[in-house]
Amino acid sequence: MTAYQCPFCGLSLAMSQDTYANYFLNFHDVTKFKNNAAIWKRDNLTSIKVAFIKCPNCKKVSIYAFGHSKDLDGLSVNIHPRVNYTKYPGYIPEQITADYQEACSVLEFSERAAAALARRCLRGIIRDYWEISKSTLYEEIRALREFVDAELWQAIDSISQLGGIGERMKQADGLLLDVDPQEAHRLLKLVELLLKEWYIARHNREAIFEEIVNIDLDG
Repeated sequence: MTAYQCPFCGLSLAMSQDTYANYFLNFHDVTKFKNNAAIWKRDNLTSIKVAFIKCPNCKKVSIYAFGHSKDLDGLSVNIHPRVNYTKYPGYIPEQITADYQEACSVLEFSERAAAALARRCLRGIIRDYWEISKSTLYEEIRALREFVDAELWQAIDSISQLGGIGERMKQADGLLLDVDPQEAHRLLKLVELLLKEWYIARHNREAIFEEIVNIDLDG
């Protein structure tokens, strides 16, 4: 973990001895390391790694637990805050951020529900930002190709073509369809990318344009 965004205040911070600490725990002992300076793993013992991240801005501490033994392989739990998602500014439509936050909130309990909400969020983004409305999300994504640059299109297209994700995009909104492993995670990462590349980038450009126009040439 080399960079991190605080879930409480949104600050991007670097991992250092002042902000990040690991504790490795099993039934027998607790060992503390900082900045992954050492690897502590005993496959014959059920063990976890607990990570503490302290934000230098808001002073709040985020806590995460990860499986650190064979029998807990893949375990990842947000302890505090319980749900970890990016907080987006108010100029992004409320329905879009509501769908995104709800998808993140249910991800731990139901990948199918999270994926369905993420697909609906993607449709909301495309319809609002580009005013593209087709019968399915898949068709709306195909229609994006002429509007976005090649690099971004490659990212969008690669996810929509991965496994059965594209096939599920052809279905009606809100259906709790079977999903591939990590599908909801991939869709939510795509949502976050598009919010950054479109809404946030546009807002920043407009702010710069306004600043340029309002420069006092006589001052």
